[in-house]
Amino acid sequence: MAKKKQPDRYERFKAILTDAAGESTADYQGYGQFWNTMSLDELQKLVLFSVPMFAPKKNIGEEADQESALGSDKDSSGSSGSSCCGSSAKSSESDCCSTPSDGPKYPGRGEASGIVIAMRGQYPFDGTMFPRFPFGGSKVSDTDIDMISGWIDDGCPEKDHSAKPDDRPTEYDGTIIHPPHHDPNKIHHDSNGLKQRKNMQYIPAHELQNLRLAFRKVFELNQYPLDKRSYHSYAKVHGDSCQHGWEQFLPWHRAYLYEFELNLQDFVPNVTLPYWDWTLPQYKKGIPQAPAKGKSKVVGGIIPPAYRCWLSPNNIKELQKYIEENNGAGGDITPDDLNKIKDLLDVLFNSGIALRWAIEDELGKQVSDQLYSKMCDLMHGNNPLWHASRFPGMFYNTKGKGTDQQYVRDPKTNRPVLAYDGNMAGHFHHHYPTKDEIDGILETPNWADFGGGHYANQSFGLLSQNPHNTGHIWSGGQNPYFNFAQGETSTNSEYGSMFVDLVAFFDPIAWGHHSNVDRMWYLWQQKHKNAEVDDLTAVMMPWHYTVQQLLDVGKLGYEYVMDSKYYGINSDVPVVKLNTKATDVHKEVLENHKKVEVRLHGVRRAVKSHFIKVFLNAPDANHDTPIKENDNFVGYAARFGHGNCVGGPGHCDVPELNRHFFDNRHRHHNTPTNHRFDATEQVKKLIASGAKDIEVNVVVMGPHGKLAEGDTRALMDGISVNFFD
Repeated sequence: MAKKKQPDRYERFKAILTDAAGESTADYQGYGQFWNTMSLDELQKLVLFSVPMFAPKKNIGEEADQESALGSDKDSSGSSGSSCCGSSAKSSESDCCSTPSDGPKYPGRGEASGIVIAMRGQYPFDGTMFPRFPFGGSKVSDTDIDMISGWIDDGCPEKDHSAKPDDRPTEYDGTIIHPPHHDPNKIHHDSNGLKQRKNMQYIPAHELQNLRLAFRKVFELNQYPLDKRSYHSYAKVHGDSCQHGWEQFLPWHRAYLYEFELNLQDFVPNVTLPYWDWTLPQYKKGIPQAPAKGKSKVVGGIIPPAYRCWLSPNNIKELQKYIEENNGAGGDITPDDLNKIKDLLDVLFNSGIALRWAIEDELGKQVSDQLYSKMCDLMHGNNPLWHASRFPGMFYNTKGKGTDQQYVRDPKTNRPVLAYDGNMAGHFHHHYPTKDEIDGILETPNWADFGGGHYANQSFGLLSQNPHNTGHIWSGGQNPYFNFAQGETSTNSEYGSMFVDLVAFFDPIAWGHHSNVDRMWYLWQQKHKNAEVDDLTAVMMPWHYTVQQLLDVGKLGYEYVMDSKYYGINSDVPVVKLNTKATDVHKEVLENHKKVEVRLHGVRRAVKSHFIKVFLNAPDANHDTPIKENDNFVGYAARFGHGNCVGGPGHCDVPELNRHFFDNRHRHHNTPTNHRFDATEQVKKLIASGAKDIEVNVVVMGPHGKLAEGDTRALMDGISVNFFD
């Protein structure tokens, strides 16, 4: 019987939203059920609540422009600066839905689109600002959202050139192409697998949104001073108990990150703490003060886009209302003046001060302290990872002493004069470390020199000096508005929070900084297996963990990767041949990774023994595809068959993942297992041949050398490709 064909995905997109909306009367800013009432051409330009419903057409896997805002037409949502909020209408004016299904692909563009973000219930559609789409209706299933996201990735074709079967396959035979899952850490969470801390520069837009949502949740608890889950409570732990300058420095901070990460996961289960790799070349430059006007005056050092600040069009409306309702709040700046800074909207600034000065240059007027304070509130609302008391790389020349001390000022702008030319290396020691410096530290053969001496010889380790201490100093910077005559107070601090140990973690960038410090220890452990902390029994106060319990990050439930692509598989459907979707990988990941692993997840025990062969970028691979001198062949797994079950009902069933708290029995003999394949050399050769996309091809064979049949076929949960540095 012929298989039933599905409607085109564009028609399915409209039907899915209509069914989910049900009897809802939501008008969506007067557009009503826009998915039905607007043409595809109109949809591509639609901006609701300042959020473009469809991301720009450009390949979002490319590096984000360091001067562009989240969602702006300069931005790249596949990089770490991407987001849906704060996007202006102009960013959606490109033709994002006109390409046919066999036209250019834009991997990750679907997940960066406001319509997908809204259906998934991610910020700002998580209830903090707006409800989940569709308003007043029922939740759209993850499967349907994945389909819509893939349709956007494929260019939003009005007609699909080939329809897919509507019924479920009886086996995976090579004709099913699996797209990457939008949230790999959710899969790892649900399967009790290792969550992944990724490079902040490369995490997808939706993962960044989830991270911001989790931070927002713990910030909201600050209104309850006795709630130990609050952000301030965790930040205070560092000031009260942190260990520096000796061997407990690294294990103490590993426990600290672990505790805080679990706290975030109580609110958003899939998040981890991404790491900030200071050695990337984009952090070695200065940042223009006002890029919209072509000015290039350097204001401090670069930080990852995810930690920067911006003002959105909605913020301007709120500021205008604030000035009108608070006489004198704007100083010389009027509500009409704010209409003149449109070129600065949605532009990412690495400090609030840089944004303040850009506005002053644009208007030729001073931003009052009261107005700037309101701006800070709004910018923190846009991005809870931003911190007002952060002045990266901003250090100034001074004159005088004591309370008579003051900054040397530029006679034209009356602003402090930087003590360097934008690159502190060569002038001071507090600068971002280079890759060579880090590689040298990782070669240190003993623990005392690398991590610090024990209690009888409390010496700093190399890692805790530079990059750790210098990274704090560089990120904190110097407050250009500090009043020397007034002296240090809670509202008049000379340096940014990161500069001072006691309050360093009140700045969220400290978590990214220390996640990378922890990664350095993790990498050092791989190189020096027998060199470890002297006292393994020491307890890391105020917790109960000993150093011994903190040595293996895998036992803490996480690992570090540059980037990862996960492809979920229906574990009820046997695999004979399977191809994942060709997936774009960030060019910097392809250029700079050191290792690649292909993993098979949750492979079930089959009745009969078989072999699983793994290839890359070989969609036609079959049982007779040669493996010798084949650059596409990665490796194979020989799977020992279980045989026909000899027990009673349930004896051979795959066990449930979540066992009873008091169930201390050993693993079930049919517990699904994982396989890892080193694909570093294969990926290197593919890149050399010009490949930018990676796909995984799996072939399952019986012992007779033919394609698997019947009980020799494989069952598994998923496949992943993981890049490490």
